[in-house]
Amino acid sequence: MRPDQLPLRPTTFSATKLAAGYTVATGRKSRRRFSGRTGLEEFEGVADTETQRQGLRGQKSMQRRRQGFSLIELLVVVSIILIIAAIAIPNLLRSRIAANEASAVGSLRTYNTAQITFISTYPTVGFASSFSDLGPCSSSCGPSGAGLIDNILGSGTTGSSKAGYSFVLSTSASGGSNVIYQINANPIVTNSTGNRYFFTDNSGVIRYNISTTAGSSDTPLQ
Repeated sequence: MRPDQLPLRPTTFSATKLAAGYTVATGRKSRRRFSGRTGLEEFEGVADTETQRQGLRGQKSMQRRRQGFSLIELLVVVSIILIIAAIAIPNLLRSRIAANEASAVGSLRTYNTAQITFISTYPTVGFASSFSDLGPCSSSCGPSGAGLIDNILGSGTTGSSKAGYSFVLSTSASGGSNVIYQINANPIVTNSTGNRYFFTDNSGVIRYNISTTAGSSDTPLQ
């Protein structure tokens, strides 16, 4: 009997073989193999891989941060700070100078008021010949300490200083009493603590000069 005339025997496949990839038609193992994993498990595996990748990227980013700033970044920051300082410092200096000049003018007005009160109280003495005569009283008030100004303006004999300005007092006597007084207010550091020079006398007028020590012929302060 020829081989082609032999009766065919049915081939049976168990569930195990089918799961392993055998085909019913040929009985041979197919190239396609089942992974044995469900779709959800495969998705979870992909998600885990992506999470690991993100974790590695995060670790690299943290390592970059721990390494600090680069030289270019530092130079940019320093440049910004210098630009801000170049804009702010001159404005701050101008504001300080304006405040010091206003304080100097206010101090001269205080001196004028104190001198008028002093000569009214002690007419035989005339104007005070020193700032300490206008200053705080010692044991009792008198020509040597009238208590008309505070201890800052009245701390010196003929010189005192406050808010970046120095004050100088001079007097002229006639008939045994001081009939004239002059006070100069000069910046301690020109163009730093003040720009203008101020002057006042027994007339009560305050004058100023922008380049040198002011006198009785300079421009009155408006």
